[in-house]
Amino acid sequence: SPGIFGGASWSPMAHNPELSALYVAAIHQPTTYYTKTLRPTAERPWQSYTYSKPVSDERWGTVTSINSDTGTIRWQHKTELPMVGGVLATAGQLIFTGEGNGDLIALHAKTGKVLWQYQAPYGVNAPPVTYAIDGKQYVAVVAGGNKFFGYKTGDQILVFSLPDGQKSSEKNTNGKD
Repeated sequence: SPGIFGGASWSPMAHNPELSALYVAAIHQPTTYYTKTLRPTAERPWQSYTYSKPVSDERWGTVTSINSDTGTIRWQHKTELPMVGGVLATAGQLIFTGEGNGDLIALHAKTGKVLWQYQAPYGVNAPPVTYAIDGKQYVAVVAGGNKFFGYKTGDQILVFSLPDGQKSSEKNTNGKD
């Protein structure tokens, strides 16, 4: 454990310099490794090769906040499925990430508490991005799934905005304290 695909693999991390925090999406998918020995020949000079197979143990993902000054874990949010998207940190102390089951979530940067959630019809396995137009902040992400991990595939671009006149540090994205 965490297996050939994980811990932190290809998913982009995020950094919050104000909090000295790194946010890492990771995979827990136990794997068994095998080695097969071969007789070398002129056509096949190697003597062995390795391969792996996931075991039937439970698999999941995590979003972890790590203190970038000390390397210690501040908090960890466990997800239903291995994380293969990415993490976005905003100046308003929000963390956005998506899951293979279609969940797009906003976490509080200091505590890891889930503040908001949206259920997409396809796996949200791309890194979210943020941008502003005329002072209004948006978060966008692709919901396309991942055949390799068995996450439902499709073709959507999801875009969300904060309510007019609201700063992301004052309230969370669903308007509740």
